[in-house]
Amino acid sequence: MRSWRWAFVLCAGVWLSLLLSGRTLVTRDLGATHLPWRAEWARQVKNGWFPLWNPKANGGRPLWADPNTQAAYPGTLLFLLLPASQAMVVFLAAHHLWLLAGLAYLARKTGTEGEAAWASAFIVGTGGIAFSLTTFPNALASFSWLPWALGLLLAEKKQQNLQALGAGGLLGVSFLAGEPVTAALGFGLAGALMLTQRRSFKAVLLLLLGFLLVALPVLLPLLAVFSETVRGSLGVSPEALAADCLAPRRFVELFFPRLLGEPLGDATSGFWAAPSFPWQRYYPLLFVGAGTAALVWAGIRRGKGQRFWLWVLVFGVIVALLPAWEPVRAFLIRLPGGQLARFAIKGLQLSWLAATPLVAFGFEQRKNTHGRPWALLGAALVLLIPGFFPEASRSALSVLYPASASLLQQTPADVLRQSLLLDGLTNALPLLALAVSRPTALAVFAFLAAQWPLFFTTHVVSPTKLWAEPPAAVKALPQGAAFVSWAQAPGSASSPRARTLAFRDALLPDYGMAYGLSYVLARGPDGLEPIRGEVLAAYAEKMLPEKKLRLAAALGAQAAVFNEEIPEISCQKAGGVAVCPAPRFAPEVFLAQRLFPAENLEQAVAWLTAESFVPGADVTLAGIATPLSTAGGQVSEEPGSPHHRRFRVQAHQRTWLVVQQNYLSRWKAFVDGQPVPVVPANFARLAIAVPAGNHRVELRLETSPYVLGALGPLFFGLTWFYWRSADRRAATGARARNTPATAPAP
Repeated sequence: MRSWRWAFVLCAGVWLSLLLSGRTLVTRDLGATHLPWRAEWARQVKNGWFPLWNPKANGGRPLWADPNTQAAYPGTLLFLLLPASQAMVVFLAAHHLWLLAGLAYLARKTGTEGEAAWASAFIVGTGGIAFSLTTFPNALASFSWLPWALGLLLAEKKQQNLQALGAGGLLGVSFLAGEPVTAALGFGLAGALMLTQRRSFKAVLLLLLGFLLVALPVLLPLLAVFSETVRGSLGVSPEALAADCLAPRRFVELFFPRLLGEPLGDATSGFWAAPSFPWQRYYPLLFVGAGTAALVWAGIRRGKGQRFWLWVLVFGVIVALLPAWEPVRAFLIRLPGGQLARFAIKGLQLSWLAATPLVAFGFEQRKNTHGRPWALLGAALVLLIPGFFPEASRSALSVLYPASASLLQQTPADVLRQSLLLDGLTNALPLLALAVSRPTALAVFAFLAAQWPLFFTTHVVSPTKLWAEPPAAVKALPQGAAFVSWAQAPGSASSPRARTLAFRDALLPDYGMAYGLSYVLARGPDGLEPIRGEVLAAYAEKMLPEKKLRLAAALGAQAAVFNEEIPEISCQKAGGVAVCPAPRFAPEVFLAQRLFPAENLEQAVAWLTAESFVPGADVTLAGIATPLSTAGGQVSEEPGSPHHRRFRVQAHQRTWLVVQQNYLSRWKAFVDGQPVPVVPANFARLAIAVPAGNHRVELRLETSPYVLGALGPLFFGLTWFYWRSADRRAATGARARNTPATAPAP
């Protein structure tokens, strides 16, 4: 077993090398949203506030109620101890190692010996899906809890009720970790396991109870706001259902992860197959590999204990595959909940979990029988051959990817040859290790040597100090400014790293938050932003730059970022973009002086972009027939949290207090302690009617979903102790009944 410890140390060492060399991971959402969101979460917690609302993104959006932010997840506490860029590496490392240990635990509980269990954990845990999950901290954290929950259900049956409740609690932690779909898939798999292996419906109910109680702190707030978010309000087109699925065009990636180009690239940054992929791939890496496939096949042939896991593996593939066909998409879009097929690719998580015991079974099977070494050697040779004939491979790929044929022809022969040779070696090395000897530590280290390099093709790595240095656009903006980025990242970039830096230079989507900036208007990125702000941002994309700047100023932006300068505006070029200040912009909070009627989006935008509209004095409202004038007044804000704000207002006559945060019906307002309505202003912002005179105004998020949700883990603890006591009483009674009576004294 000592060799498996060394393998674990090797995996930990890869992560440790990033920290010791002063590097961080900024791949896609890691740098664009997760690092800025965690920094804002840490800022609020350090100020002694509950992190319920993010005022700096999208003009204001839920923080705690968005699972992706992991605001209620205990692991996020790391971001209080370290700078966000360092904390992210530690967070990912801890959860990847936790996943490896969990996979070994799951394989062990399926009946395999410790050696085979750890081998399968290292093989599966460093495969394509596992490395793809490391590009999303919430996805990795959620998935890392699933094998522990499943393994607990497979443990000895002495405390079946307690095990089911505990496994449900672990699945609830998976939900808190930030990926609801992953947690739901885990619950479905755990429920199927209980029904097929234990045949206990009561255990399934306890599993559900544990899951809901632990997930409740985020689940209830999420449900409270979901109908007013993008995902809860807008539908999904049938074409969008095919965005994240195991389409046939991705089959090649199962064994040739580099062949189509840079996994993180686009058409100009090394991914020549981009025209064949109309959507960004959620998982940049799907690599299974010939060695893993060989062990899975050996595990299936074992014929003992593998049937359930085989069905799970097949089911996961089917879930991921189905939306690839248009008739299936058209059918799914009509079903209640059919839009969830948008996340079909995540079905492969089920297959990845199922592969763990199958690989362990196969490891044991080959260790006992050694299988057919000549077949493995032959397969290794076949996989190496394409690297010596790149032009023949180019012709075959042109047929498979006709939409990308022109870019493929532009790919240099040496680049294509290198990709084929590297992919051939990645497949052949494990096969050769399995062929020359029975599966031992040598084979596991061969898998690690072949698969770990793929981790770095899946990530953009940056020196921490370099990433902490603000881009030029940030330096050109006032410190802590509210702004809008209307820029678009350059259409061409030489590499995935250059492409990432281009988005960062354009401050898209949330990079600016890491440097103290606030976005008054932005689209996306995760579908849980308030719908009014998203619709307004989408509508504004079609406008001329001059009108975009006026709209941004009306919403409180001090400046806007564009690709090109605006004539007659003193813009400043900064790092490939232009920072254009607003001649006049609305403050964060103000009392309206002129009211304009706007019953819909088009009317509101027409007023907001008019040259006569005065930011900080004018506002659009629904429900008024004609423009009105008021005397305005003064307003000052008391220190407080973003979700509970207090204002001192001096109004010369009845007017409206305008707050530059996105409207949700969960905002509640009080004037001198009396509840008053909160209405949309400027289509997406908040407004509160204030009578003449001096008043104290409160604006706060309704906290009842958060308070009720916080009771969930408490009730879980009480339920746990109840069933623990019940199981102990049952065990004591069983021992008493089975103890023979003492013979009477003679």
